Amino acid sequence: MEYAITLEFPTFNNEAEYEAILLGSKLVRTAGARRVRAYSDSKIVVSQAEGEYEVRQEKTTNNLAKLREEMDKFEELRLQQIPKEKNPMIDQLAKLTSSNQFTEGRRITLLSAAKPMVDSEEE
Repeated sequence: MEYAITLEFPTFNNEAEYEAILLGSKLVRTAGARRVRAYSDSKIVVSQAEGEYEVRQEKTTNNLAKLREEMDKFEELRLQQIPKEKNPMIDQLAKLTSSNQFTEGRRITLLSAAKPMVDSEEE
């Protein structure tokens, strides 16, 4: 199943990448997944999560801490960076959420997030 999520709060690119990973991991965890491989086109976010890149901004530090908390809830959650051009589905889902257009023949669940996951108290 595919999900597209609209963020209803202002955010920058890397923050949006963290939100996508956090929200996606919460969805699959709720569905019962214990071992997950997540893909992102953001080399920065994946490298920060793996400890390869230093984090300097407080907002990013908070997002990274929340991501690590989420990762600890799985037997395994691996992040893998893939170039955007090798995964055109990323752009298709992004365009879908911003335009409210529906893709014929595909079942896509549209969700929205009213506030950042880092501000969420949910377990």
